[in-house]
Amino acid sequence: MQTQPDTVAPHTPIPAQSGLLTSDTKPTLTGLLTPTTEGFLELCPRFRLLIIGKTEVGKTSLINSIFGIDGARPAHEERGKANIETPLYSELNEHFVLHDSNGFEPGENNNLADVKRFIERRKTHSDVNEQLHAVWLFFQVPVELIETGMEELLRDKSSILGNIPTIFVFTKYDMLTEAIERRWVLEKKDYTEEQLNLEADQYLKQHYIKCIQELTGRNNIPYIAVSSSPRYKDTLKWLAELTHEKVSEYFVPQNTQLLRQYSSGASAVAVVTAIAQRVATELHIAESINVGKRRFWKAFFSGANLSGHTIQDCLNVIHTDIVKVWNFYDPSGLLSSNDSGISCLSWWTRLTGAAAMLLPLGRSPTLIHLQR
Repeated sequence: MQTQPDTVAPHTPIPAQSGLLTSDTKPTLTGLLTPTTEGFLELCPRFRLLIIGKTEVGKTSLINSIFGIDGARPAHEERGKANIETPLYSELNEHFVLHDSNGFEPGENNNLADVKRFIERRKTHSDVNEQLHAVWLFFQVPVELIETGMEELLRDKSSILGNIPTIFVFTKYDMLTEAIERRWVLEKKDYTEEQLNLEADQYLKQHYIKCIQELTGRNNIPYIAVSSSPRYKDTLKWLAELTHEKVSEYFVPQNTQLLRQYSSGASAVAVVTAIAQRVATELHIAESINVGKRRFWKAFFSGANLSGHTIQDCLNVIHTDIVKVWNFYDPSGLLSSNDSGISCLSWWTRLTGAAAMLLPLGRSPTLIHLQR
């Protein structure tokens, strides 16, 4: 349910803005081994997301599901009301921060100006942790009208948002497909799930995407239709993956030395984007690979000198990196403890996970053997 996104111009800020590990922030082997994730999270500990859309379009339930939280809204605020300047945190996910706009409801003429000021300030902030990392624009389907304020935002999208990763999110997708199914049932038409999705996509293109293309002056619009319905639970995962893809394109590495040391050249923002979400297992696996194989996986399997540290020390720091990337809710710190003695299976998981970091997924007979 998404088109290929526009080509995004490379993001080339100064190192302080880029969220990349430099020689000053590189993990060192002093005292205890330092987890690789520590350097990334020191630069950018939270994924910062702005959501814009009218009330009752399903924003809250979507956010709660994707980021594994429960009610990211200050208790003192009215239901349905939001202050874009107020960062919303949740103790259930320490690597996520949300900014919510009311959308552009009738009679709220100042809201668009507030949104513009907020985005401009965040867009030019020198600290990558304070910048906006992504924007989700919400539309409910099947509703054909785009409110006036949203139209104005889209007309000025290039100047307001620039190249900040922006995803067009169409909510309550299940209602759209159910409406199509009811029509087809009355027509006694036989259909497959694939045909249903294609018909729904055509509806989106006809009633929304074409209008958005005209307003923004861009042909390729990164969009996705989602629903919290169990039938479409994969759409939440696809939204997380699309967001990570766009963030990775925007916050690109520029430092050649960094590219050699950290082979995929991942930025801190891309890493924390993957860490913050809790629906796309593939992203956690990929970032475990990107983060894990940097130093300690290779050192462990090659038998390299770890400056007096033991294999146990190396395994412990590998364990810490895995737990950090998967971002489990663990207030007791049980999973983070290297002395917890969870079980022998924990060590087996570490070893098979470490092998996965070094070997091509799904291609190595050795890896297949280890996983059995």
